[in-house]
Parts: sequence; structure tokens; C-alpha cells
Amino acid sequence: MKQRRKDPEREDRIHNQAIVDAYGPEEQAMSWYYYLENKIHFPFRAKCIVDPDESSTNEAIGDWHYWVSQGYLF
Repeated sequence: MKQRRKDPEREDRIHNQAIVDAYGPEEQAMSWYYYLENKIHFPFRAKCIVDPDESSTNEAIGDWHYWVSQGYLF
């Protein structure tokens, strides 16, 4: 993924809300999980951007779209 220019406001939010007091990759992963759990409200509209060379990824996303269009639910 192409690296963006640093955004000071976003950097501050990530360090002071998303991964505050998280040490090491495992704690950071859990911190992100809880941060996103509290911030993302479902359902939401999204656009998936996939590398065209990732055929297995494209297939899996196609399967998901099919599953949803059939009306299947958890």
C-alpha cells in the first residue's frame, strides 16, 4: 500500500485513543479491535478496493457479495 503523508491530527488520535497504553503487536491489535468496535456502526456502505492480481481475494469477495445478495444472514 502506498504510504501517505503524515496527518498530525490522525496520528494524535491513533496514539491517544486507538493504541494508547498498548505495548507490542498483540496489545496493539486488541486496542485497534476495541477502538473500531466502538467507532464503526453497522451496517455501513463501503467500497472494496482489491488488487486485480489477487484472484483468490477477488473470488472470496465475490462469494461474500453473492451470499449477501441471496439474503443469507448470520
